[in-house]
Amino acid sequence: MEKYELTQHIKAYFIDFDRTLVDSVGIERKALIATLKELGVYQSGMEVEHQNSFKEMIKNLNSEYGLSLDFDTVDKVFVRQALPLYETECELKGGAREFWLWAKQSGKRIYIIPLNESQFVQAVLKRYGLEADGIYTRRDTGIHKRDGALFLYAFSDTGYEPSECAVIEDYPHYIISIKDSGCKIIGMFDGQTEDEVNLLYDISDIFIKDFRELIA
Repeated sequence: MEKYELTQHIKAYFIDFDRTLVDSVGIERKALIATLKELGVYQSGMEVEHQNSFKEMIKNLNSEYGLSLDFDTVDKVFVRQALPLYETECELKGGAREFWLWAKQSGKRIYIIPLNESQFVQAVLKRYGLEADGIYTRRDTGIHKRDGALFLYAFSDTGYEPSECAVIEDYPHYIISIKDSGCKIIGMFDGQTEDEVNLLYDISDIFIKDFRELIA
């Protein structure tokens, strides 16, 4: 069965942002290094590795380099450093704009479910002349993506049954628990660890590397 046949009855797409809709790992790293420099704690050769939890990144830096960074302080500076980069440098994933326009022309709704700031999402969409039907974040709702809770909340809040929804996500642990809800799971490859790729492949109805693979 063709990939688009699996989603032909989908009415709404709920799409993760970083590493799924956009290539942002480099943006995050650049912004975090600038943040550490502004706070006066950056050390030459410091390794800043991407984590799916920003709090975990700060915790690891504190542990590895003997720092005592306060998350809220780092977060505030990081947002200020990152926003201009999302506005000017952040690129959409392959085929994302084409898929977006196709979905809209086909009467589909598109909602973004980011782990971080909605203003980052808005900055990138504005740059590409795109508009989402809604953005659901942990900060705005108080609901985490862990265990798929934020996705399930978004389904309900938008009035769609899970069977009418498709989730596009790169991190399997955020969606594994909603596999049985009835929604379609579309896994996005983004250089994850081998274990993450294998898990994402196993739980996905569709596994893609480019959004154009979803266009009928």
